[in-house]
Amino acid sequence: MYSEFVIPFFILVILSIPMLFFVNYKFVYKDFEVSENKRIKLSLFTALANAPYEFLIPYGMIVDMIIDSIIF
Repeated sequence: MYSEFVIPFFILVILSIPMLFFVNYKFVYKDFEVSENKRIKLSLFTALANAPYEFLIPYGMIVDMIIDSIIF
């Protein structure tokens, strides 16, 4: 019944996992004094845990606030 909403959401969540992994690996955990293997595991776990919640961040509102503060 609601598969037209659920399936695209799962596809977006699956696509967001590699992006979050890359951001975590390159920027978040780059200064941690841990081994490379542990850094990969931390990045992967964080990406898996945060992927469904990434879509709750109002990126459009944030961009509007930045643009409004620059223009006015």
